[in-house]
Amino acid sequence: MIVSITLTIAARLFFSAVFGLWLGWGVIGVAFGMSIDLVFRGAIFIWRYKSQAWTKFQVI
Repeated sequence: MIVSITLTIAARLFFSAVFGLWLGWGVIGVAFGMSIDLVFRGAIFIWRYKSQAWTKFQVI
């Protein structure tokens, strides 16, 4: 959840601003920036899954 919130605020806003506003791509640039956010999020989730750190978490 922390990764999702952090990347949504940081990466999604940054890349959407870069492609949508600074490069002048408009709505297509915003969609492209949001797609890049999903790629980063997926890569981090795959890395966490392969590291097996999530199996050591104990609820009770």
